[in-house]
Amino acid sequence: MSSTRTVSLAALALLGACADAPPTATDEPTVPATASPKRDAPAAQAPVTVVMSSLDNPRGLAWGPEGALYVVEAGNRTVKGPCAPVPRGQNCYSGSGAISRLWKGTQERVASGLPSLILITPTGPGDVTGPHDISFQGKGNAYVTIGWGGPPAARAALGALGSGFGATIRVTPNGSWDLVAEIAGFEQANNPAGGPLDSNPYGILAEAGRQFLTDAGATRCSRSGRTEQCRSSQRCRRRRPGRRLCRRRSFVARTARST
Repeated sequence: MSSTRTVSLAALALLGACADAPPTATDEPTVPATASPKRDAPAAQAPVTVVMSSLDNPRGLAWGPEGALYVVEAGNRTVKGPCAPVPRGQNCYSGSGAISRLWKGTQERVASGLPSLILITPTGPGDVTGPHDISFQGKGNAYVTIGWGGPPAARAALGALGSGFGATIRVTPNGSWDLVAEIAGFEQANNPAGGPLDSNPYGILAEAGRQFLTDAGATRCSRSGRTEQCRSSQRCRRRRPGRRLCRRRSFVARTARST
């Protein structure tokens, strides 16, 4: 995965309707509509305009309450701290996560040094994981998910830095942040989807007093704050004699502020 990407917005293209030409003689067979070369022609490509660039592994984006566009950046491949063993290799601390803002035509980085890591595999550097998504609830309340991508208990190898991963944080206008919910800890204690313990918080939707988020590692959607336990289930159907095809259901969780 490239360490630098851009975020683009695509404008909508308005396509005019096409009509078949009228027949030249009444005794000629009618050409089926599905065979019309005009109707079967590929649609015109919408124009693309780059509005933000030089971002470090951009992930989610959202409009802020003031109308600015915010993009979270997972970070770069610089290793600045300890490493933790995970099934795919080593999750090594980077601390290069960030948030960039586009406001009135000006792009600037409004938060930096957020928790992030680089996966080091036996074949070399792998994925960069850090801030994954952002959602606002009022001015000054930017909620961000921080990924992990491994067993929750493995974070202990990072010491105090480990608590910032597999979590939801709140970022203030001055760029500082505080921990809102430890999603990986909930996975460790409850494992609502069953199977191997794995946590990688991703999408988030903030509402008044609570946040909904998805955990890509644990295949669930959760609610944070007073985190509620979700039930796990598998739905199986018999495909052929002696075999079953099972599909694990995903889960959503919600977090609410403790009172």
